[in-house]
Amino acid sequence: RALSHPFVAVMSRGNSAERARMMRALGAEVVLVDQCEGSLPGQVSGADLRRVSEVTEALAAERGAFRADQFELGGNARAHLQHTGPELLAQTRGAGLSIDAFVD
Repeated sequence: RALSHPFVAVMSRGNSAERARMMRALGAEVVLVDQCEGSLPGQVSGADLRRVSEVTEALAAERGAFRADQFELGGNARAHLQHTGPELLAQTRGAGLSIDAFVD
């Protein structure tokens, strides 16, 4: 609730319970969305993400809220390109290591 702005995390039940607990510990309201039929527990499928997106859009409209979508906002990719990536490379090279693979 930084700067008194409420944060609502809309997440699939396929996400870990630890992730939801962490969000709550940071002051977020957590809305858990049931997984789609056929989705594997502990994994979030594309169909699950679409369902989360639908619930999020409805909730944002209902509350007159801004949706900060981590997957769609261009600033997120730019931040990783300009800051996170170079930081990881600098830290690994500084320790005499290299990154062999990155899995998203």
